[in-house]
Amino acid sequence: MDRNYFIKLVFGTHKVADLLVKEGKQGGQLKTAANSLLSDLLLICEENPVTLEQKKNILPRTLRGIGQVQNILNQVKDGSKVNPQNFAILEQEYKKIPDMLVEFFVSQNLLNSVKEEEGEDTLQKVPETRPGQGVDNLAGPRKLSLRQEKILEFLKGKEKAQVWELQKMLPEPVTKRTLRRDMDDLMHKGRVERQGEWNGVVYKLRQSKEELAN
Repeated sequence: MDRNYFIKLVFGTHKVADLLVKEGKQGGQLKTAANSLLSDLLLICEENPVTLEQKKNILPRTLRGIGQVQNILNQVKDGSKVNPQNFAILEQEYKKIPDMLVEFFVSQNLLNSVKEEEGEDTLQKVPETRPGQGVDNLAGPRKLSLRQEKILEFLKGKEKAQVWELQKMLPEPVTKRTLRRDMDDLMHKGRVERQGEWNGVVYKLRQSKEELAN
């Protein structure tokens, strides 16, 4: 658990909140929610004097705090003049925190790990980026990873592909969960689209408006 990452994330949230205040939106409410969440996250990060059992008791409140921040972001982004990428980055970074918390508590033997079932796309899907990477680049360009570039190149030669096919194609070992995060990011960027459900989920390149018109 990286306390500096959480501080940086909330600082980035404050920057967006300040812009929202100027628009007469809920910037102050966003700051308050982010600050309250940060307080709980820092308690979980601390080695002492908070015990592991106390940290476990803080977890439900922390998860509710994440949901509150996400709800405010979702409410204020519509009609705002703030760069949409700023909201996208913050939303993606906040989505990572529940997984980080679960991994921490599992490592402390306070929670049972959840085994991902084959073909079941039920876990949170977020882009695979270094924590804080998005916050560092608020309003900046979102580049593709080398693995995502390989995936797009592969899809150019195929009409559609399932996750297991992408996993087999890539030279380096990668989990299906990580690939689903990559594909979710590519969908967010408008590069691919998903079709089907459960074991029948396939991915294909998204056609541009020009291609659809021809």
